[in-house]
Amino acid sequence: MNTAKLSDSYYNQLKYTLKHSERTDEDIFLIQSALKNWDKLKTCTPLHLHNQQLHTYQGKIYKIDQYNKQVQVNQTLSIPLVELVDNKTRLYMDIHFKNCEGMNWPAIAETHKRIANQNHPLYKNIILQWGKIIEKKGGGVNIASQDQKKKRVFLDPSLGRILTEYSDGNVFTGSSKTCRFLYDILDKTPYARLTCLVSQGEGYDLSDDKGLRKITPIESCEHETLIGKTLFEKYAQKHPQERNPFIPIFGSGVYWGSFHMDKKKKIKHLKYFWHTPLYPDDLMNKIYKRDFRYKRDLALKTLLSIVSAVIAMKEEKVHHNDIKPENILIDKNLNPVIADYGLSTLAEDRECRYKLPGTPLYNVSPQSLRLSALENLYAKPEQCNKLFSGNDRWGLGSIAFIMISQNGPGQLPWEDLNSIEEVLDYICSLSPLHLMDCIKKEHHKSNKDNFFTNPITVLAAMLWSSSFSLEDIVKRFKECEALPQKKQEAYLQSAWESCERYAMKHPV
Repeated sequence: MNTAKLSDSYYNQLKYTLKHSERTDEDIFLIQSALKNWDKLKTCTPLHLHNQQLHTYQGKIYKIDQYNKQVQVNQTLSIPLVELVDNKTRLYMDIHFKNCEGMNWPAIAETHKRIANQNHPLYKNIILQWGKIIEKKGGGVNIASQDQKKKRVFLDPSLGRILTEYSDGNVFTGSSKTCRFLYDILDKTPYARLTCLVSQGEGYDLSDDKGLRKITPIESCEHETLIGKTLFEKYAQKHPQERNPFIPIFGSGVYWGSFHMDKKKKIKHLKYFWHTPLYPDDLMNKIYKRDFRYKRDLALKTLLSIVSAVIAMKEEKVHHNDIKPENILIDKNLNPVIADYGLSTLAEDRECRYKLPGTPLYNVSPQSLRLSALENLYAKPEQCNKLFSGNDRWGLGSIAFIMISQNGPGQLPWEDLNSIEEVLDYICSLSPLHLMDCIKKEHHKSNKDNFFTNPITVLAAMLWSSSFSLEDIVKRFKECEALPQKKQEAYLQSAWESCERYAMKHPV
């Protein structure tokens, strides 16, 4: 691309044109803007104006030619221009996008074509700022006109789609991630956009007006993306006819964004983003909804689906390390989907990435607490693997425990303790017998039948207090489902008694 620098003589031509030529109000505004932003245009940086752009090309300044259309072919965007002084010279300026790994260029070009054929001002603004949207690589670009409320769009580089925020601006902020609801600008498909503040070095904590924000190392975000994509793709390859229990990750990457430290101070910061499908709910919200109750059949189906997903993770040598109701998304058909792989580890990791990953309330097992107290625990990878291997199973048991009741969510025995230290001490002291007793008490709070006739009660016991493998648990419940009702009860009673025998043989 020929980007010869602007000359002083061209500057004088613009001034002369402004004074002596009859031009439209829009052209007068554009020429005035060119003179005012002369230094910026001399660097060949595009000048974005209201419904227009100015480009430096071949030593002259051009505006967008409204009578011809932009064209994108693969990584090349051809922009129609008309020279600002004579208002006659027309040409196409080619912009070739570079350093855009992971971009789905055929889909991006098709999306550009479809949007360019729309007549609505919103779509015209998108096309006007198309180059900026591409170069942002997933960062937001405001495409609203000056007199309109802010409206940002985001490119999903993997899907090649343009996503935009809902007008009500649903935003949910946690300590490390922020979630926004988006939709495809063309077909209205809903998506979720997760972002977090990142650093190129180690992570740290940052305080702002919303509380404590965690700054995450980029390496950790890339690790999370890799784990998520691997789980989804591997499951799809092995089970092409089955529903995938893992959340698909579409576009992801790093970009420069900004956030408000407080109402007055706004700072630039590196951000990482993920685009995923938008799910209507998560298991925690579903359990706590007043107008919804998990009947036993649906609860058992949901729990066994989650167990099967953890088995699939185990096959890929992945520990999730944060299995809890908030990380189980629920789709429109009430199927569970495993999300949030931020704390996940690989069994083959050469070092422990976390001392005790997870949420103590749900998925830090007594086994891991006892092991973490040992000296030189992290000296060998197999010790690290042993530390984390029981946490996902413990998290499954915690979820089953709070779903024992059909009258609303149950409460974990340690939930009312005052501090994390007390919670960890309590969990560390638990024996299989104590756990069996807790499960029986939870069952009798809201159920009148025998505890061994409730499959959720038995499942909680098998997860927390038995030697059954996860694979064996799923197999046994499938066998039980095929039996007549009376035989099902006998089958569950046998499983319960097996858990009791295990608990008596393992007092610690």
